[in-house]
Amino acid sequence: MIFSIFVSIPVDVTGDPNMAKLEEKGVRGRYCSVESIKELDGGRVEWRMVTSSTPGGSIPNFFVENSLPSQIAAVSVSFRVSVAASYP
Repeated sequence: MIFSIFVSIPVDVTGDPNMAKLEEKGVRGRYCSVESIKELDGGRVEWRMVTSSTPGGSIPNFFVENSLPSQIAAVSVSFRVSVAASYP
């Protein structure tokens, strides 16, 4: 059985001048997620994801809250297609 965990967290690089130069200019949004992928019996795969994000700047949070479920659904479809292609 294969089990993987992925953690994505925002990192503030403004304290490091060299890293700050590499950062794109603009409004800094924040995104974090924890994902786990587990291979189950019969070749099935279980993918679990918990996420939180905020766009920052002047974008109202309700836009993000309304669109996030559909964005997660789209990622889910991409994930399933990728797994199906990798494990025919």
